[in-house]
Amino acid sequence: MPFDLAYYILSSVFVSICTFMDKKQRLLDTISPKNYLISLTPNLEKFTFLGEEELEFELLKATNVIKLHGVDLKVEKAVLFDSKNKLDGKVEYNKKEKTITFKFAKEISSGEKKLQITYSGIINDELKGWYKSVYEVNGKKKYLASSHFEEIGARQVFPCIDDPAAKAVFKFTLRIEKGLTAISNTLPISEKEDKGLKIIEFAPTPKMSTYPLVLIVGEFEANEKKAENGVLVRVLATPGKKHLTDFALSTASKMIVFYEKYFDIKYPLPKLDFIAIPDFDAGAMENWGAVTAREVAILVDNKKSAAVNKQWVATVIAHEISHMWFGDLVTLEWWTYLWLNEGFASYMEYIALNEFFPDWKIWEQFAVLTHNRALGMDSLENTHAIETEVTDLDKLPENFDEISYSKGASVIYMLASFLGEDKFKKGVREYLKKYSYSNATSEDLWTSLEKASQKPVRKIMHGFISSPGHPVILLEKKNNKLNLSQEKFFANPNMKSTKNSVWEIPFSAKDDSKTEKYLMDKKELAISYPNSWIKLNSEESSFVRVVYTKELYQLLKKPIEDKALSAIDRMGIIRDAFDGAEAGYLSSNFALDLANSYKNEDSYIVWVGLLGRLGKIETILQSTDLYPKFKEYGREILSGIGAKLGFEKLSSDTHGDILLRGMILSVLGRYEEKNVISKAQEIFEEFVKNKKIIDSDIRGAIYRIVAQNGKEREFEIFREMYIKEELHEEKNRIGAALVMFGDKNLVRKALEFSLSKDVRIQDIGRFIMIGFDNEVGAEVTWNFVKENWEYLIKKHEGQIGISWLIEGAANFTSKNLRDDFDNFFKKNPNVFLSRTIKQVLEKIDSNIAWATRDLDRLREFFKRV
Repeated sequence: MPFDLAYYILSSVFVSICTFMDKKQRLLDTISPKNYLISLTPNLEKFTFLGEEELEFELLKATNVIKLHGVDLKVEKAVLFDSKNKLDGKVEYNKKEKTITFKFAKEISSGEKKLQITYSGIINDELKGWYKSVYEVNGKKKYLASSHFEEIGARQVFPCIDDPAAKAVFKFTLRIEKGLTAISNTLPISEKEDKGLKIIEFAPTPKMSTYPLVLIVGEFEANEKKAENGVLVRVLATPGKKHLTDFALSTASKMIVFYEKYFDIKYPLPKLDFIAIPDFDAGAMENWGAVTAREVAILVDNKKSAAVNKQWVATVIAHEISHMWFGDLVTLEWWTYLWLNEGFASYMEYIALNEFFPDWKIWEQFAVLTHNRALGMDSLENTHAIETEVTDLDKLPENFDEISYSKGASVIYMLASFLGEDKFKKGVREYLKKYSYSNATSEDLWTSLEKASQKPVRKIMHGFISSPGHPVILLEKKNNKLNLSQEKFFANPNMKSTKNSVWEIPFSAKDDSKTEKYLMDKKELAISYPNSWIKLNSEESSFVRVVYTKELYQLLKKPIEDKALSAIDRMGIIRDAFDGAEAGYLSSNFALDLANSYKNEDSYIVWVGLLGRLGKIETILQSTDLYPKFKEYGREILSGIGAKLGFEKLSSDTHGDILLRGMILSVLGRYEEKNVISKAQEIFEEFVKNKKIIDSDIRGAIYRIVAQNGKEREFEIFREMYIKEELHEEKNRIGAALVMFGDKNLVRKALEFSLSKDVRIQDIGRFIMIGFDNEVGAEVTWNFVKENWEYLIKKHEGQIGISWLIEGAANFTSKNLRDDFDNFFKKNPNVFLSRTIKQVLEKIDSNIAWATRDLDRLREFFKRV
């Protein structure tokens, strides 16, 4: 089509201009790195290191100045070599730009050069760059050094072009103490001793970017096996935890083979490590050949681990291994295309999980764990496009969110459903082969997928990738036809724009006899009015919401009750009904009435979707006289599934039943179901007094119920449990209980405990997030955050987990708290949280607007029930 061709040409020119501008800012206009030879000597007592570097590069134009990325490094000497000269460099630092400039007395001609640098640096405690992590062996405190280079941490360890487009070959040598283990992207090729140190030389890496490099030094135990494709797979943990690595090893060794076949590209390294790091900011990091992760994301205890955590470990492994191709082999050209890494890995993880754990019904879970999360974030005015131009790297951590991961995965799922799995896979293979050991953009992916499918991929994906937000399809009966119209969805109707947004929406519509496919590329579309019920966006395959007429909702009640609709469709209907109520399309009364059709529901994912939406109604009612009535309503809705599941595991339990039981018990406890509370307290007392083990899959629910109804005695029991516990998964459950007490003083005590030596920095945010979720503790938590802001921000600055410090405030419904939040951040602005602050305020405003609009209607509803 002429218009599409013109759009493609114009957008390609724009991308080229932006790329040129970015490269000037990114130091790529002068230097093209080829090879790095780096020798490092870490000191795990002083937490410093010495470095020697030899950088081979091409100088693109004559100059007497060479600028590299570098921060917190002290250069002792820099010498430039070319065919004619050996020049000493004068060093200048720019901490703001995070660069080191080397100035030379003579102009240097373009061509192949070599720069030798001697320098020193620090092993920090900031969970980025090269940082220290503490662990214990037989009661003795020890330290290891681990790296986290995404996005710009490599420059804290060696001078470099720290840019994903600046791919090069890296060869590391580590000089370490005897008895320690060194891990990097490749395997050692030599090991010798010199002056009491162990000298480990690693094989050169493939051509790669700086951010997936890894350097680890410490005491580790390895569990290893050869995968069927000959790759050595290892899972490493600190001493005493090797027995917790079996599940990860088994899973990783299978998935590496699966992905090799799926992508039709051999894994290019001889080994793949997974290393459990005690202190870690993100969930995991896809370092090529040596994935690092929190212990909770790798270690599984057959006696203590819950099914949900075992699933989480498998998910992390599936996600990170897919990155070996999507991210490491083919890398985003610049951080604007972050979603090419994270959105694809978040999609591919489900492909792999479905292959090896079919009984988990993982594609059903995709609808609530990924699709729904993305819809929530993308309902805000203060969201961002999947593809967002990045000009300020300080703000980049905010893009590691539900949009890049979950919306990215959701639109890929939509596209794969539209193209068909075979054509989608063919296009992905073409893309990966074409750009191996190189960099790519979204346009490059669209080209490969269009070539494979002969379908208008670029045209469909443009609206979903390039613009923030997503469409809602509204239904209306007109002249015996069903008229569909689309507009941009906003959770808060006060944000609604008058601008006409039109997406190209591929979707299917299902009734009691057939399923038909459509492509809605205009503002309106008319289809046949059904003789029975109709469900648009069948299987929730498109990234779109649907709001039906009341007549059509009534027709859907019976197929919901009879389960004639799939679990995904049943979930999608009730999700959109409640979200439609928040957005002002429906009343909350109507959504609550529709929820009565789910009393006999038994699907895990449907309950996740429904309870999440009931939780939003709960939020706006907590401070009103209707809250007791709401809890009564909630107990009634949950009575059937609560009785069916009970507290005890059944031989007939599915994976979904196991996941659902703990969630239902936890919510029934929150809704003050007396029988559930007394049974939970009884189970806990048996555990405390007689050491009777609590089933790991309901343990978190038991802890929370006991805490919500507990006093000082229970608090102290939990605190001592937390201090003594070694398994991080269990620590997380106990920590969640500590901030769920119904006594404000105990909530405050728990938050203060989170700043003690017994809680790792990575976990402070979890305490705060859960504290905000406690109806009694929300304001206490906010006051705690304000009072400790300087300390909290110092410990979390630049980390992905920084948003946990304030995200929970989105539950506020008070204008006074809203204004206090706003005023605090006007006085304490923070570049790492600028978007998050706006999102929290927008969510609070939505809560207040919703309550103002629907409170009288809700009062009438609860009079009738």
